[in-house]
Amino acid sequence: MRRALFAVLLACHAAQVPAAEPSPRRDAVAVDDGERVLLHGGVDAEGRVLRDTWEWREGRWSLIDGEGPAVVFAGAAFDPERGALVAQGGRDADGRVSFATWEYCEAKWRRVEAEPLPVALGTALAWDPASRRVLAIGGRGAEGAPLAGAWAWDGSSWAPLAAEPPPARSEAAAATGPRGRGVVVFGGTDASGRPLADAWRWTGRKWKPLRLPGPPPRAGGRLARDRALGVVVLHGGRNGDGALLADAWACSGRRWELLPEGPEAREGASLSSLPGGGVLLAGGLGPEVPIFETWANREQAWGLLGL
Repeated sequence: MRRALFAVLLACHAAQVPAAEPSPRRDAVAVDDGERVLLHGGVDAEGRVLRDTWEWREGRWSLIDGEGPAVVFAGAAFDPERGALVAQGGRDADGRVSFATWEYCEAKWRRVEAEPLPVALGTALAWDPASRRVLAIGGRGAEGAPLAGAWAWDGSSWAPLAAEPPPARSEAAAATGPRGRGVVVFGGTDASGRPLADAWRWTGRKWKPLRLPGPPPRAGGRLARDRALGVVVLHGGRNGDGALLADAWACSGRRWELLPEGPEAREGASLSSLPGGGVLLAGGLGPEVPIFETWANREQAWGLLGL
């Protein structure tokens, strides 16, 4: 009897102890708010949509909200003007496509009542310092085909940019550009499903192609800005044969540089700037199942954290 009671008490205690880090997942969104990295949701190995929100601060993960939106967002970016994580599109827990826009601000999630974008899947989001707006680039619409488009979020509504956008694509990677200037977009897939290897830079007035030799074609990669080095870092994704990629590249705006070997091949990882410089990579889909490890790239060298 005592053993059975002890086992029950031990199980109850274990259930009450918070997890030390997020569970394995892919397609979570992650942003840097200047003091910490925020990570939300994703999909676990059973295909369940996750609702938890975490912060990475002072070298460890902490759960800050266990009941966030049950949406696998298409993309997210942080708006420093308003102190809000902005997330858009994706799929809900029932697999339905969501065109909604959500914000996490002042420790609360809210769904914003705004005219939705025409894209919901594979949209890339990034903060544009010039316009002081979050930009959304590309993605797939209701018919499933990638669209050519770019829109700006002012906190209450989306508005299309007047400039001609990059060619139609979904699953591109985007981030604030090198040295905090403009926005850089890389890769994705075109209407035929073919991975792309082109890069584009938003100048604040128009989109310009970055005609630089560099990373091979990919979709599902991730891009984040390294404030300390004034570069953007690209990691992972999948190629035209569906093989997962492990390479990482840094772009200064003038050239791409292949970085030393680091995290294993994956797509759908979470990649974010780190407040003190460098980038943080977490989770993603490995060769077989979603995984969760926390890596940092500082001074263009990878290190596995939490060990």
